[in-house]
Amino acid sequence: MDRLNSCENVHYLGDGIDIRFSTKGRTWINSDGQTNMPSGEVYTSPVEDSVNGVIHFTLLLYTWGTK
Repeated sequence: MDRLNSCENVHYLGDGIDIRFSTKGRTWINSDGQTNMPSGEVYTSPVEDSVNGVIHFTLLLYTWGTK
């Protein structure tokens, strides 16, 4: 966890994804199954105004307000 907590920027880059965000001042949490399921994950949240990039989806997952 020390390595993740020392990072300030995250960049996901791959086929169909190029996302950058800051985690400066955020804490990474090791899930122990008490507050988040499934367990075994590590997670944090990005600085709200720091997320930038694109993701390309090939499947329609959900539509809002359409019939």
